[in-house]
Amino acid sequence: MRRGSLSDRIDGGARQGRWSWLLHPALALVAGALHTASFSPSPAWWLQPLALAWLVAACDGVRPRRAALAGALFGIGWLASGLWWLYISMHDFGHLPAAVSALAVLALALFLSLYYAAGMGLAVRWSAGAAPTRRVLAFAALWLGAELARASWFTGFPWIASGYAHAQGPLAALAPYVGVYGITAVAALPAAALALRHCMTGAAFVGAIGAVLLTLVLARGVTQSLRLLLAGVVVGVVLGSGAALLTLMNPDILRAMQAFMLGSTGYVGWSAVQVMAVALGLCLLTALGCSRTLDALTLGEDTARSLGQRLTLIRLLLIATLSLATGAAVAQCGLIAFVGLVAPHLVRSWGPTTHGALLLLSALTGGALLLAADIAARWVIAPQELPVGIITALLGGSYLLWLMHRRKAHFGGAGGSQ
Repeated sequence: MRRGSLSDRIDGGARQGRWSWLLHPALALVAGALHTASFSPSPAWWLQPLALAWLVAACDGVRPRRAALAGALFGIGWLASGLWWLYISMHDFGHLPAAVSALAVLALALFLSLYYAAGMGLAVRWSAGAAPTRRVLAFAALWLGAELARASWFTGFPWIASGYAHAQGPLAALAPYVGVYGITAVAALPAAALALRHCMTGAAFVGAIGAVLLTLVLARGVTQSLRLLLAGVVVGVVLGSGAALLTLMNPDILRAMQAFMLGSTGYVGWSAVQVMAVALGLCLLTALGCSRTLDALTLGEDTARSLGQRLTLIRLLLIATLSLATGAAVAQCGLIAFVGLVAPHLVRSWGPTTHGALLLLSALTGGALLLAADIAARWVIAPQELPVGIITALLGGSYLLWLMHRRKAHFGGAGGSQ
């Protein structure tokens, strides 16, 4: 059996779906907007190669015309959001009408996006049927070509070139030697390589962060817990209905989708392990960098702000980190429930600890729990195998119910004694 991930099996059928023409353009716009979120002052530089990886994945294996459309929509989402300061200049300071200012920004974004449309369309045309290495080089080279063309042709407009996203990242050290467009090329190569091997992980990340942002917009922030909870439920139900509708429209993926919904490690191969290892490394490093802010938040938001913590920026960074971790894991193994909830509670039950240690121990504990559940799933009805998501749902849900009952009894006893 060919091993890769559950998402590979689903993607094979979904690419031929009749309604993918509607889903991909929307995702291209979202990915372009996320590309803007990687620029300074945001420290999330890694959003740039991930967004570019999604674009390459969306273009690979399709017709040049469709790849050009994806490149154009990605450029519109990126440039319309990244050049919004022009709207402020024209409307707030130049006193132009709001509609005229917005249309001017959109028209500029439409024109500049033609470079990326041409780049992606030519990349598909020149690399069709080629070896993976040639395809990676083609996409990276034509992405760089589109950036250079935008900066030089018709007087040039080099604002928010993708290389500037790495001003606060590890590639910043290369700037004195290769310049911003050298950094663009260096970042494009691994992004293309990642996309052509693991395209669905990038799409899962885009979908996850899009769902989180939509929830925050509907809830109008995080200040009201009840509103946030209700918004999350609404977004989950609507997106779940959309997924069910797409499944019905693509009957070839019903069996793989069933395995995906139940969660399984049976299709995970070394390529999927590599994806999750990279995502784990990025997310764990980012989370550990934010651990002191999380420690400060235990004293309250006002105290954390008085200690100089940038809470809004840290929240946005953690949202992106959680979306990447969730998207990578779910794309490879499906919906395996309760592991992420049970592991931190188990670690906290061992004794008080800082968030840095809690993050490391929770990752190790979650891996151990999943390993134990996977062994149980393979043993219970051997030689057949249960989906591991069933085992984790039963055991994890029971544990959390017991924990809630114990805490209720504890607080009830404490209240009675008073």
